[in-house]
Amino acid sequence: MKIRSVEVRHFRSIDDAALPQCDGLNILIGKNNAGKSNMLGAIELVILHLRGKRVVGPWRSRRPHEEFTDRDVGTPIRVGIEFELPIALNAELRGRLAKEAPHLERSIEQIATHNSVVVIVAGSIADSEVTCSLSKSRSVSLLGETMISRRRE
Repeated sequence: MKIRSVEVRHFRSIDDAALPQCDGLNILIGKNNAGKSNMLGAIELVILHLRGKRVVGPWRSRRPHEEFTDRDVGTPIRVGIEFELPIALNAELRGRLAKEAPHLERSIEQIATHNSVVVIVAGSIADSEVTCSLSKSRSVSLLGETMISRRRE
């Protein structure tokens, strides 16, 4: 899936940053220690969590306290990524959800009208778990900011 936008809060050296309009090729330019690698690390955190195919799961880190900005473990890490959702993938997603969670029928039907999906991963040290949720609304609020989920024309 293609990434449309990324928002990161409280992850390593990134207190609050966004890549609002990702496209085919994106280049991160900045000084040393500006957070370029940490932005990629935040994206990797979401992708690795999604590969685990579970909503809640362990967050594996050698030095978990260093994953939090200024080692402040009282504020959870939040990474939101908006992925493009082509028609065929949308249909496949709805099919899998219908099999695995038939009680979400109404929400599954609403996904059909969207051409993107927002995934938010939040992590805290208190429970050593990462929580992942798919957005079914048109927009998702991430610490006061908004990531827009565009509707298909």
